[in-house]
This record gives sequence, structure tokens and C-alpha cells, in this order.
Amino acid sequence: GDHRDLHRLIRRQRQMCIRDRLKGILDQGYSPEEEYYWDVKFRLARCYEQMGMMDKAKALYKEIGDEGPTVLQFRAQMRLGSIVLNDRLKELPHWSEVASR
Repeated sequence: GDHRDLHRLIRRQRQMCIRDRLKGILDQGYSPEEEYYWDVKFRLARCYEQMGMMDKAKALYKEIGDEGPTVLQFRAQMRLGSIVLNDRLKELPHWSEVASR
């Protein structure tokens, strides 16, 4: 258990560093006209998703799905759909038993 806990902690710290770096880029006034703006937003959404910050991830995926370039719109809509589906599956009475197999 200790080794896995350490690995999980290191992974979470790495995700937080990535999140902070991506968020920092956007906070510096990076705008939608700039080349990698939507890619940075998508990567930040993925980071939030991996960290379990689903509300923030969903909000970014929705924004990308509404306003981003076509290719990222499709990817964002798929990620958002996956999150929503997972949320709905968790509501099923016996899902936790099925998911843990």
C-alpha cells in the first residue's frame, strides 16, 4: 500500500504543477486568437478531469465545445459525454459492484 500511496501522491503533485502552469498561461492574458489557446484550455480540462475536479473540467469542455476549433469541439464533446455517462452509471443501484470487477 505505501508504494502505491507514494506513486499516487507524486502523480497528483505533477498534475497540480501542470494545472498551475496551464492556468498561468491563460491568466497572463492569453486570448482565443493566439495559436494554442484552445489546446491549452483542453489540456487544462483534462488535468482537472484527472484530478477529479469534474465541475471545472465540465465547464471548460462546454466552453471548448461551444467556441473552440472544430476538431477540439468534437474531442471536448466526447470527454463531456464520457463524464456525464460515468455520472449516470454511478446512479445505477448495482454499478459499484460491476465497476469493481
